[in-house]
Amino acid sequence: MAKTRAQKEQLLEQYKQILSDSKGYFAVTIDKLDNVTATALKMDLQQHDSKFIVLKNRIFRIALQDTDLPVEAQTFDGATAIVTYQDDPSVVAKMIKELKKEKFPEESTLTMEYGIVDNNYLDTERANQIADLPPREVLLAQMLGSMTAPITGAMNALTGNVRGFVQVLKQLSEQTEEAAQAG
Repeated sequence: MAKTRAQKEQLLEQYKQILSDSKGYFAVTIDKLDNVTATALKMDLQQHDSKFIVLKNRIFRIALQDTDLPVEAQTFDGATAIVTYQDDPSVVAKMIKELKKEKFPEESTLTMEYGIVDNNYLDTERANQIADLPPREVLLAQMLGSMTAPITGAMNALTGNVRGFVQVLKQLSEQTEEAAQAG
């Protein structure tokens, strides 16, 4: 059923609101996506403060023109949806990639066409690389570990001589005690 002009204007405003409220999104193909899978994906995404929105491509392109997002984001065709995120793009990308692998391994359904991360355009390859990243918390922990490793090494090097000296004193003390008890 064709949409009236008022419905199209309302949809345009909804798209603009979605774009302004989210930190970014991934555009995915949905040509053979069934309702059961789409509903399950929507529910899973809601737990991560994300949304799955099936698009009216033409109206979404108009909404994109009114944003400061890269122009490349306007290049998509066919049945398309966006998956928005609020915090960690890798979590959402990983969910899409895993569902595709599980349900549609040989088809183009749920293929990430592109992504918008921090107002930067990511092509298909780079969007899929985001899915392979560990979650933000793990990356921060790894970075912190890398930053503290030199400090820990320096402290071990500096305290190593002191530890050795304490060990020598301890052994001398024990030997002195043994000699006193024996004598």
